[in-house]
Amino acid sequence: MEVLTLDDDGKEILPVFSHEEEAEMFLRFGDLACCWRVRESSAGEVVSVLYGPCAGVREVALDPLPKDGGREDRGARLAPSETLHRAHHGRKTSQSP
Repeated sequence: MEVLTLDDDGKEILPVFSHEEEAEMFLRFGDLACCWRVRESSAGEVVSVLYGPCAGVREVALDPLPKDGGREDRGARLAPSETLHRAHHGRKTSQSP
């Protein structure tokens, strides 16, 4: 499983969203909608992602905003936001861009 993470000056952050619409808007404005899809997850699933594929992530951003709409190797850049956790996060789709 591939999970969208954000690059904040070399720091890897997991974006999570309080509503599906916010996650979809983040993907659209960050020019990531072609390659990623939104999936609702329970708190336990988010914890599993943090202990599994995102074990190197040290922060979780609640409802982050894309910065400059640009893309990085690991995903969109992060504008300042709170760092908490919720139930929606991005997952990569199998579609080619």
